[in-house]
Amino acid sequence: ESIRSQCSARDRLRMSQLVSTGWQFDETGSLNPCDFIRLLENSRFQKKRKAPVRVMTIHQSKGLEFDCVVLPELDTSLFKAPEAAAGSPATGEPADRVCVWVNRSLRQLLPDNLQAAFSETIGQKVAESLCLFYVAMTRARRCLVMLSPPMEGGKPPKTFAGLLLAALSDKTQAGPSETIWETGDPQWFVERPVAAAKSRGARAASVADAAAVPASAPAGAQSGTRRPVAASGRILLSPMPDGRRRGLARSAPSRHDQTTLTLPVLAPAAPRQVRGRGRGAAASAAGVGAAAVVSAAESVEPRIRGILLHGWFELLQWLDQEPEDQSLLDAAMRLQIPVETAQALLPAFRRLLLSDSVRRTFDRATAGAATVFRPWLPQLASGEARLVVDRERPFVLLERSQLIRGTIDRLVQVKLGSRVVAADIVDFKTDHVSGEVGEWIRGRVEYYGSQLLEYRRAVARICRLDPAHVQARLLLLQADAVVEVG
Repeated sequence: ESIRSQCSARDRLRMSQLVSTGWQFDETGSLNPCDFIRLLENSRFQKKRKAPVRVMTIHQSKGLEFDCVVLPELDTSLFKAPEAAAGSPATGEPADRVCVWVNRSLRQLLPDNLQAAFSETIGQKVAESLCLFYVAMTRARRCLVMLSPPMEGGKPPKTFAGLLLAALSDKTQAGPSETIWETGDPQWFVERPVAAAKSRGARAASVADAAAVPASAPAGAQSGTRRPVAASGRILLSPMPDGRRRGLARSAPSRHDQTTLTLPVLAPAAPRQVRGRGRGAAASAAGVGAAAVVSAAESVEPRIRGILLHGWFELLQWLDQEPEDQSLLDAAMRLQIPVETAQALLPAFRRLLLSDSVRRTFDRATAGAATVFRPWLPQLASGEARLVVDRERPFVLLERSQLIRGTIDRLVQVKLGSRVVAADIVDFKTDHVSGEVGEWIRGRVEYYGSQLLEYRRAVARICRLDPAHVQARLLLLQADAVVEVG
C-alpha cells in the first residue's frame, strides 16, 4: 500500500497478482524461495483487458479483424526451400516422385520429370505464401499499413515488398521513407458527424457521391506517390492475354448442388407387418422394396428423404454388416434431421435393404455383382486380391483448364497388393417413379448419364486405370433397379 501511489495501473495489477500468487504458494508449505520463483516463471497471468496494440503472427490472426493492421516485415522471401520436392501426375493426385532439395545448378542434371517436380513444388509454395499474405491484408477493417526496408537494385526482390513494388509502381527500387502507393482517407481515425439521410436511397446516393471524390494527399507524402485511377481505391487488374479470365472455371458433375433444405418434423409411422417367416418373409419384403420409402412416410419432403437415405447407405459397407438402429439415428442427428423424421423412415430403409437391387449391389460374395469384377473373382476368392470400399469419396481434378469436383456415393475397388485393377462406381438415387417404369428408368439414365461418366473419367485418372476397367452404375431405389451407364 505504501508504494501504490507511485505505481502505474499495470504495475498495481502485477503487484496484486504477485501477492495473490504468494498466498497460494504459502498453502503449499514450502519455505524455499527458489520454489516460489519457479512458480512465478511457470505461471501465466491474464490481463484484465486487451491491449490496444496486439502483436501476433499471421496464423494467429486468422478469423480476427482490427481497425488498423501494420505489416512491418515484408522483406520475407516468397519462397523458402523445403527439404524435398514432390511431383504428381495431376492436381489432387498423390505424389509419384520425390527428390531431396538441391540448388539450381545441380537441378539441371536431373531427369526432366524430377525437374518438373521442383517447378511444381516452387509453384505450390509461392501460392501458399500469397494466400497467407492475403489473410494478413484482409485482417484490416479501416486502415492497412505495409512497411519494408529500402529496396535497391536493378529489379524488385522476390519478397512480399518486391511484389507490392512491382504491382503498385513502375519503379524498380524504393528509397528510405518513400511512399510507394496510397489511397483512401488518411484521417480515417477522426470521428465525423454524419448527416441523417431522408431515405435509404438518398443515403446510398450520398455515399456513392463521396466515393467519387478523390482522397486528399496526407501531409509529408512524396511527390512521386502513385494513386490508382479509380477514386474508390480499387485496383483494376489488367486483362489476361488471349481473352482468358483469371482463376479456373469450376464445375460439379451433379446437377443438384443449388437446393434449399427444409426439415419437417413427423410423428413416427407404425411399420407395416410383413407376414410369413424365413425366406418367404424376405421375398415378400423384397417385393415391396420399390414402394417402401413412400409408404413409410409419404409426407417427408423428397430432398430430406434423399439426404437421409444417402447418409444411411454411407454407413453400409456390405449387407453382412447392417448398422444398428441407434447408429442410423445418430447419423440422422449429424445430418441435423429431426429424430422423428428418421424414426418414420427406419422401417422403409430396412425394407430397402431386402430389395433385389440393393442385395445384389451390396453382396460381398459376388463383389456387388459388378461385371467389371468378374475376371478377378478367382483372385478375390483365394485372397490374392481384396475389395476396398470408399463411401462418399470426394475428388478434385483439373481438366482442360477447368476444376472439376464431386463426391462419389460408393466406390468399390479391386486391389492386387497396392495396385487398383478395377473399380465400380455406384450412385444412389431416390427419385420418385412416375409413369411407366421402363420409360422412367431410361429417362433417369439419360438425365444422370453425364454425371456418372464424369465420375468414371475421374476414377480412371485417380486410380490410373483404363476406363474400360471402371464401371459406373445407377442404383434407382424407388424402381428397385440397378443400371450400368456407359
